[in-house]
Amino acid sequence: MAFLLIYLYLFVYPLDQRQLRKVRGPKKPLEGRYILSEFDEGIGQVLGANSKKIVAHCGYLVRDRIPVNAREWRQQKDNPNISFVSDRDKELIWLNILQHFTLDTQDEALKEKVKIWAMQKMAK
Repeated sequence: MAFLLIYLYLFVYPLDQRQLRKVRGPKKPLEGRYILSEFDEGIGQVLGANSKKIVAHCGYLVRDRIPVNAREWRQQKDNPNISFVSDRDKELIWLNILQHFTLDTQDEALKEKVKIWAMQKMAK
């Protein structure tokens, strides 16, 4: 009986009627500009409506721009032969973030904390 059901499922029913596994497509980059106005001033964490967008965009940039063979986010002092993400690549990613997000603050120290927080999010 089980053989008959499997045979019917595989050969009799058309392929479009079977349940096919859905495959997620690639994440697309953000379009437009977003304003970040709420921050946790202690650690620089972005709060508010666009906080999920910046985290998702950080993940997109890491997957898209950082080579797969980069094993560490920072260079290891005890083992310099392990591949890592260069400071130049990190700065290019930060500039890309600033192209899509406006930090609504004049406090330079807070902007630096937000940058450090974003880099920590990307390092995870």
